[in-house]
Amino acid sequence: MEKSKYSWIITNDYIGNGEANGTIGPSNGWTREEIDNCPNIEKFKMYDDDDELYYSGIIAYSSPSLMGSELGFAPLDDFGMPNAGCTYIKYWNSKREIWEVL
Repeated sequence: MEKSKYSWIITNDYIGNGEANGTIGPSNGWTREEIDNCPNIEKFKMYDDDDELYYSGIIAYSSPSLMGSELGFAPLDDFGMPNAGCTYIKYWNSKREIWEVL
């Protein structure tokens, strides 16, 4: 199986007593070491309809050109929505120093 162009990791599980901490996706994603050493990363947070924070983490991309693309929905689609019903994802905008809904 070909490796994915991105990989994400849940660093904080706010609803499951940390049970999801360290979860990596997708199934053809990267190792923790590859994610940690990737220069093309973004921080994310996933929420439910009541604006409750469920998870936070990082996503790494194989190329800087993929940052800010539709692949940013991957943690939500791959894990947040099916696992806990998360409905939206925010990314840290380091230039504006705010969290923005994707």
